[in-house]
Amino acid sequence: MTSNKNYFGTPSLPDSFLLLLMFVFSLAISGHTLGDQAEYKTWTASSTQKIQQGQRPSTAQPLIRLAAARNEHESAQVVIHGLKGLRKIDMSLSDLAGPGGAVIPSAAWNLYRVNYVDCEDKGLLPDSMVPFVNPVSGRRIGGKYGAPFDVKAGNNVPVWLELHVPTDAKPGVYKGQVTVSQNGKALDTVPVEVTVWPITLPKTTELKTYFNLSWTGHPERAYLHSLHEHRIDVWNISPMKGNHKLLKDRKGNFTTMKWSGEMDEILDAYFDGSMFKDGVPGKTYLFGYGMGSLNEILKKDEQGRIKILTAFEQHYGHKSWIKNTAWFIVDEPKPKHMARVELIGRNIKQYSPNIGFLLTSRYLENLKGLVTIWDPIINYEVIEYGTPGPEPYREEMRAGRSVINCITVNSNNSMSPNLFIHHSGMNTRIWTWATWMLGHDGIEFWETKPAPSVTKPKKYGNAWGDGSLFYR
Repeated sequence: MTSNKNYFGTPSLPDSFLLLLMFVFSLAISGHTLGDQAEYKTWTASSTQKIQQGQRPSTAQPLIRLAAARNEHESAQVVIHGLKGLRKIDMSLSDLAGPGGAVIPSAAWNLYRVNYVDCEDKGLLPDSMVPFVNPVSGRRIGGKYGAPFDVKAGNNVPVWLELHVPTDAKPGVYKGQVTVSQNGKALDTVPVEVTVWPITLPKTTELKTYFNLSWTGHPERAYLHSLHEHRIDVWNISPMKGNHKLLKDRKGNFTTMKWSGEMDEILDAYFDGSMFKDGVPGKTYLFGYGMGSLNEILKKDEQGRIKILTAFEQHYGHKSWIKNTAWFIVDEPKPKHMARVELIGRNIKQYSPNIGFLLTSRYLENLKGLVTIWDPIINYEVIEYGTPGPEPYREEMRAGRSVINCITVNSNNSMSPNLFIHHSGMNTRIWTWATWMLGHDGIEFWETKPAPSVTKPKKYGNAWGDGSLFYR
C-alpha cells in the first residue's frame, strides 16, 4: 500500500504489522482455514475461462453473478485451490430466493467436476466434466473423477455450475449460496446472485444444428438427450437392431429395400417430439452417412443409388417432416470428385425431390440449384482471404436454399470459432454469434461420440478435441 491510510481510514501502521493484519483479516472474511492453518482458497471464474491446474487463484472476493432469460442455461465455476492437500471436498447449492417470495429451487442446478485431460504436447488441460449426480440413475457418482474429491497441494479443482432458469421464474434478482464442505461439515460459502430477465427463450431454437451422434448404444440414449436439452439436433440416430438395408438377388443385383421398423419409429418419435421428455421435436436429419454399406452404394453405384433414392422417396415422401431431411452422401469432396458430386445432385433432384442435398464444400457455380444445404468450413471457406466469401451464400439463401457452416481441423486457429480444448473458451461461444452475423441459418459438427476415457481426449491432425463432445 502506498497510501498513508489503511482500509479502515486510520493512520498507517508499520508495513510489516499492516501486512500481517491484512492477511489475518482476509482469512477471517473468506473462511479459508481448517483449524489454525490456511489449507485452501475458494475462488470463482466465468464460463469462458479455462482454469489451468496450477494457475494462481484470483484475489477477488468469491462471488457468482449471472444474468439469464427464462428457459436459458447459464454457467459459472467455483474453484478450490489447495494450499495443502485436502480430502473429500464437496459442494452444494441452496435455493435461490427472489422477488416477492419467488424461489428457483436448487434442483435447477447441475454440478460437474472439471477434470484435466492429457493433450501431450499441450500438457494437462481442463475439458471433461463428470456430473455429481448420474443423470440416468439419479445417484451420486463419486469415485476418482466425481465428487467428493481430493485436492492436491498447489492444484486447482474447478466445479462447473450450470443453472437452467425455469420458464415460470419471476423476473428480478435472486440470491443464494454455494456451500463448500468436507466430510459433511460446511467450510466455506460463496454468494450467488442471478438476475432473471423478463424474457422467455423458446424451447427450440431458430438455429439449425446438424451434430453427428454415431454412438447411441445406451438404451436410455443419454448423449442424445443431453444434446437435445441444450437445443442441439443430431443428424442421425443409430437404431439398436439395425438400419435400413438394400437387398440383393442371387446374382448380386439390388432388388428392394428391407425397412427397419425401429428406424421408422425413431424418426416419427424424433420429429413429433415424443422421444424427448420436453416434447420438443427435432428439426433436422440426414440420410446417408451413418447408414453403413447403404451409404457406400449411394456414393459409388449409380444404379444402386437410384434404387435407394426412389425407395426413400416412396417410403417417406408423404411424411410431414420430410422437408426437414437431406441426403449427406459425399463428405468434403476433392476437386477430382466434383463430376460425381454433380451427378449425385442430379440423381437426388430427379428421384428424391422431397429430400434435400447437403454438401460439405465451398460454393461452386456448377452445383447451383442442386445443393439445397451448403455446409462450408466457417473460417476456411467463408471468411478468410482467397475463399468465395459470404456473398455467394447470401445469394443462395435469397434463392430459398440453406447455408450452414462447420468447423474442422482447418479451424485450428486461435482467432477462429472452434471447439478445441487448447483454445480459449470464447472460441466456442463465438461460433453461433459469427454464424448469425454471416446470415447463415445453422451449424454442423461431425462427431460427438465419447472419447476413450475421462482423461483421454481425441486428436485429429494437430487439433485437440475435434470429433468428441462427450467422455465415457
